[in-house]
Amino acid sequence: MLTLFWLFFSTASFLLRVDVPNPNSPASDGAMEYAARDAIELSIGSETSPGPVYSHLVNHESSQACNVILDDLPVQYLGRCWISMNHAELELAFSDGQPEGRSITAYRMVVIGDDLWTIGIQVWPIGGGIAA
Repeated sequence: MLTLFWLFFSTASFLLRVDVPNPNSPASDGAMEYAARDAIELSIGSETSPGPVYSHLVNHESSQACNVILDDLPVQYLGRCWISMNHAELELAFSDGQPEGRSITAYRMVVIGDDLWTIGIQVWPIGGGIAA
């Protein structure tokens, strides 16, 4: 009887297959968000020491400003930069491509002179990650 049970159990374990999908890791999403935020913060700088993006925004060069921000992303991420001035809509100013899987977007508002700039960086891992 024990032999028959063992035979049935071992056969059933090979026939039954349960696929449990791995959920997106919160740590991975957090790493992407911090990468985007850090790229924006490092590029803009502070009031006492403005970064390279500051001069581009003063001259209303949004595409060059976004290019500088995306250059500050870590090498394992690609991104797109959306930017607007004052009450305008966000416009795609620079892109490294199209995300194929999950992505995270970080936003930052910056006041430079009389202008309010809204910057959004959409970040995704190289290779697209897991398709959602």
